[in-house]
Order: sequence, then structure tokens, then C-alpha cells
Amino acid sequence: MGGPSSLLFALHYPQRTKSLVMISAASHAIPPRPAILATISMYFLMILSSGHGAFNVQKASGCARSSHGGSEATLTREVTQLNAFLESIVPMGTRRNGQLLEQHMSEYDAEQIHNIQVPTLVLHARDDTLVSFEQGEFTAKNIPGAQLIPMEKGGHLALMFNINAGAREILLGFLEQYNSR
Repeated sequence: MGGPSSLLFALHYPQRTKSLVMISAASHAIPPRPAILATISMYFLMILSSGHGAFNVQKASGCARSSHGGSEATLTREVTQLNAFLESIVPMGTRRNGQLLEQHMSEYDAEQIHNIQVPTLVLHARDDTLVSFEQGEFTAKNIPGAQLIPMEKGGHLALMFNINAGAREILLGFLEQYNSR
């Protein structure tokens, strides 16, 4: 839930903010999930971040090869990157309280973002099931001058996949333009 805190930082400290990039980020209240879904999501992340989860990611990626359209080497590289990311969030058990708190972090007055005056880039996948694409659209619509870069596939981790290499290039160009000294 870095979205709300990033938005509020840019709003309250514009003199300390050169630019704002929102990647698969929430920008306004997310409807509460039923408790059972929140619990399942938390345990799913715990399983994914274990060795067994890495195997499942590899298996799922292999199954997706036909829709991926990339080479075997590209797919292997993407699975390796995804597994490295999952290992970086271990152990999930220590993140349980944070997972439970996340729901409340999006409960702020989102109308305030109209007052953000820094260059803003929004990247969001249309198929993101963790943070809906509508969140990215809301951000781009409500921050003056914000640019939305929609990605068709990749879900919440869309920038990790080579099918979104063009979006990564736009991101790097944006960062170079607004954040070089």
C-alpha cells in the first residue's frame, strides 16, 4: 500500500518531491475484502514465498508459455526474477500485521490528490487483480498533468515481465527527465 503514503508525501512535501511514479498503486479507498479472502490472500503469499511456492510459480509460468509468446530463455529469466522477488519478501509471517493494516491505509480523503503539482507517471496493468486498473485511472484523472501508461497483461507485477519492456523504458525516461541532478 505504498500508493496512499506516496500521494500524501507528494501532497504535503512538494518541495521535497521531484516527481511521482505510481506503479500498480491504490489511490483511493479499496472496498473491504471479506475476512476469509484476506486470510486466504495472506496464506497464499506465505505459500508462494516458500520453496514450494517457487515451484508453483515455475509450473504456472510454464503453463502460460503459450500465451506468453516469448522464448524459453526469456521465460526462464522472468521466472528467476519473480522467484528472487518472492524470496525477498520472506518471511511473510512477520508481515502479517502489516497485511492486516493495509486495508485501512487507503482510507484517506482521496479528493486531496487534485492538489498534487509534481510530474506524475502512472503505470498499471489492466489485469491486476490485487489493485484494480480503475485505481490507476483514478490517479491519472485526478492529478493534474498525470500520464497513464496502461499495460495489458502482467497483473500486479507487470513491470517484471518483458511483455511490458516498453513501459519500463517509459518509466526510465521519466525518471531521467525529472530526477537527474
